[in-house]
Amino acid sequence: MLLFYYALIVLSAMSAVLTLFSCQITRVLDNRYKFTGKEILRIIFNINEVIKAKFWRAIHWIISSKYRGFFGGRVDCMIVYPMKEASAGVKVTKWIMKEYGLRGDRQYLLGYYNKEQDCYEINLLNKKPKMALLRVEYDEQHDKFIYSWPGKKESFSLPTEVDEVFVKKWSSTGLKEVTIKTYASYTRGICLDKFVIPESLKKAMGLPENTQLLCSIKGKPCTIGVPKHRKITTIFQAYYPLLICSNESMETLRKRNLDSSYDLKMVAFRPNLIIKDVPHPFYEDYYEYFDLISNTDCNTRHTFKAPLRCIRCSLPNVDYEKGSMNENGVMTKTLAKFRRVDENYPYETCFGKYAVSLDDNFTIEKGDHLDVLLKQVTYWKENPYKKQDRKQVEKSWIEEEEHQ
Repeated sequence: MLLFYYALIVLSAMSAVLTLFSCQITRVLDNRYKFTGKEILRIIFNINEVIKAKFWRAIHWIISSKYRGFFGGRVDCMIVYPMKEASAGVKVTKWIMKEYGLRGDRQYLLGYYNKEQDCYEINLLNKKPKMALLRVEYDEQHDKFIYSWPGKKESFSLPTEVDEVFVKKWSSTGLKEVTIKTYASYTRGICLDKFVIPESLKKAMGLPENTQLLCSIKGKPCTIGVPKHRKITTIFQAYYPLLICSNESMETLRKRNLDSSYDLKMVAFRPNLIIKDVPHPFYEDYYEYFDLISNTDCNTRHTFKAPLRCIRCSLPNVDYEKGSMNENGVMTKTLAKFRRVDENYPYETCFGKYAVSLDDNFTIEKGDHLDVLLKQVTYWKENPYKKQDRKQVEKSWIEEEEHQ
């Protein structure tokens, strides 16, 4: 019994030390270099965070608090990108969360058929930066997105959510799916070949003549870092349904801007959920599980898992006002000064946190609170964006169809 008390005292002292120096320890663990003992320190620190989370949850239950963890900020706004790799999206303060992400998010893309590859390829924003100038508005009365572009008074509209009726109207092959190449991976979609893309749009955006509109209904599975019991499917999202960024992190980035003549904008990171009032910049990096508590009904909450930080490519260097790539790569160079924080990818920069919702068909609204249930200091152990073998991907689609 005496040994038990001694062990309890030692463990309590260790927990107190880990908690007292948590800021210093997280900085050590976020160092991009590997060193002896780092992984052991990470395991011990994260176990302590689990114990703390259980302790605080019990305290909140005893005092009948609306929280179960700690305050992690508030929802400032959301951005929906109906078309992948195009436009600055639609900023909203109230929106529905679906299984695949925000309602209507990345259901369409502009692609072209590559004869050599025998598949469709997406027009990438960092290769066709003028697509940043494509404007989109939400028509709430008719529940559709309206697209327009500079230089012309033309426009076209697309339904907020794709259904079979819309697909059959605009696709000569019905629901038949085609293979689409995006960066190093493959996904599937439906070519809406009867939907004519205006020539003026293709010219204004610098798109190939054979550019066509594609949509997605079935999407692809999202499994890495997601609870095994929860089946999550995304559509044209890169992998995860949501990207979270905080205003505090963005403000810190602006203060460190290497070129004061260039205005760094949040939209360049293409986040979905923008939060504010976080305890300090980049604190969202450590949110592992959190609940969104309704601002109007504290008894309404929905749980999210945030598996990984977002490793950034060159896309944030797109200038959304000029429709061009920033020649000096200001965003990437600024991030490189202080946001190389992943030991498996020591030369890559990070900004934002990926998340999946463990619930769906609910509304997120400006002012909703983040109740952080668990913090963890993690890194990329498995890459969801690794180069894929096309034959293996297409084989998995066939097997999926056979099991349905």
